[in-house]
Amino acid sequence: MTITNGYASRSDFLAYMSPTDINADTTDDPVVDMLVEAASRKIDEITQRTFYARTETHLFDAPVLTGFAPMTGYPLNYFTTSRNSSKIYFDDDLLSVTTLTNGDGSVIASANYLLYPANRTPKYAISLKDTTGVVWQADSSGSYLQCISLAGSWGYASTTPTDIHAACLDMAVSAYKARFGNSINQSATVTAAGIVLTPRDWSDDTRRTLQTYQRAGIA
Repeated sequence: MTITNGYASRSDFLAYMSPTDINADTTDDPVVDMLVEAASRKIDEITQRTFYARTETHLFDAPVLTGFAPMTGYPLNYFTTSRNSSKIYFDDDLLSVTTLTNGDGSVIASANYLLYPANRTPKYAISLKDTTGVVWQADSSGSYLQCISLAGSWGYASTTPTDIHAACLDMAVSAYKARFGNSINQSATVTAAGIVLTPRDWSDDTRRTLQTYQRAGIA
């Protein structure tokens, strides 16, 4: 198999391993590829984000005008904001916008909106400039729910961060060694009899890295 959207390569894995710890021929290549890809997807699962760019279209609810009377099926906070200045918060990390489409089907030009934060990526929210006259619109049925579409490049980064690369290798190599009952990571536990080394799947550095990158609100 080949590695899809992996945070390390097979050659990285082989360089990370001790020469005596892996077959010298290509017998284990499919296993290595599988473990690297599995470690990459486990990182996605734990952090609730991806470290490669994904071309996708996401739908969002539109803010509505202040002063509208609440309607059945709409949360009250929909009717207490301004349709141009209110931010739409994303459900994922955004790297760049390809097309932003308003609820009425019109394309909103990049000159008419701002992305947040201003000076770094990934982006987490968008708002319309209050000087252009462009406002968030409902769809043709008058609904403000899931009527704004944003096509773009989604993900935390288009190039794997160095510490995520290292975490992927640590996880994949640990899984490889576990096939043979070995563990490269140990945690020290002090008992009445002295210090006992207990095997662990991943290093403390890897665990700290994954915690650092977890999206807010993820337990």
